[in-house]
Amino acid sequence: MRRSLACDRSPENLARLAREVAAAYEAELANHFAIEEQVLFPLCPSLPMVAELLADHRALEGMVAQLRTTAAADLLVRFCGLLTSHIRREENELFQEIQRTLPREELDRAGADIGRRV
Repeated sequence: MRRSLACDRSPENLARLAREVAAAYEAELANHFAIEEQVLFPLCPSLPMVAELLADHRALEGMVAQLRTTAAADLLVRFCGLLTSHIRREENELFQEIQRTLPREELDRAGADIGRRV
């Protein structure tokens, strides 16, 4: 997305990118966030990063709501930056901590629950 944004900041292109982000959010991220919040986060409520990751979800949702009405380059860049750092934090910290601390049976139950929801 950054390449498209850097090359063409026309209102038409920004509007197209904003629509694509909103559509991708609805198609992929909304359910993904719900699964994390309903299945994964309750498994580790004492981890401080859970509250921060929840705050990221709300911030990303808010940005998508803004993008539905305002196709701004800086908002698109902020959305992409936050989403990228959020994903890295989940993969590098949260998922590693969950695998390290939760019993195998609990991980298996969570995996099965996630499988039913996707």
